[in-house]
Amino acid sequence: MSSILLVTSRTAKGPDAAWGARQFPGLVYTRFIYLWELSWGAGLGLPGACPWDYSGYRYNLRGLVTLEYAVPWAVAAFIAEQHVIKNTLRIRLHN
Repeated sequence: MSSILLVTSRTAKGPDAAWGARQFPGLVYTRFIYLWELSWGAGLGLPGACPWDYSGYRYNLRGLVTLEYAVPWAVAAFIAEQHVIKNTLRIRLHN
């Protein structure tokens, strides 16, 4: 997951990036989190092994994701960018 976040972080800062990605890369990360949760939930739901169920929430999609968690996921993405991703980008591999 962190490798995708690193690639997204680098590409989101380019001159051709969308407005939202330039202003707050956390929006890109939040979308990734939702897509990740949706795809894994759908995959795990096939054999009936999905451990989460958002069916009781008002804004849910097939019980796999809910928009009610958008703000906490955005905050988590912001924290990850500020502390994890920026420090990871400082790591240089030496030959």
